[in-house]
Amino acid sequence: MFVVDGSKALRAATDAVFGSENPVQRCRHHKIENVKAARRAAFRLPAKEGVARWEKQVEGLECEYPCAAASLRGGLAEMFTVSRLGCRRASLVALFQPT
Repeated sequence: MFVVDGSKALRAATDAVFGSENPVQRCRHHKIENVKAARRAAFRLPAKEGVARWEKQVEGLECEYPCAAASLRGGLAEMFTVSRLGCRRASLVALFQPT
């Protein structure tokens, strides 16, 4: 078995050298990190767009994970208060610095 990231070249090389009959496991860590990065990106959008992006994600969870969807939906607007108020990152860092 081969564990690979998303590199198409690595996967092609594995097949070329060892044959395509060997099992291949995609790296779960990389997939999870990619999903997390995409979700974090929503916080760089204007609040209205960010909420819409998360709402779309919540809809995708609804069928199989209704409790997770409900949890996210319950605080969704408040997740974007900082964006809505137009706070800059520097001022946020200052708020959370220990004294």
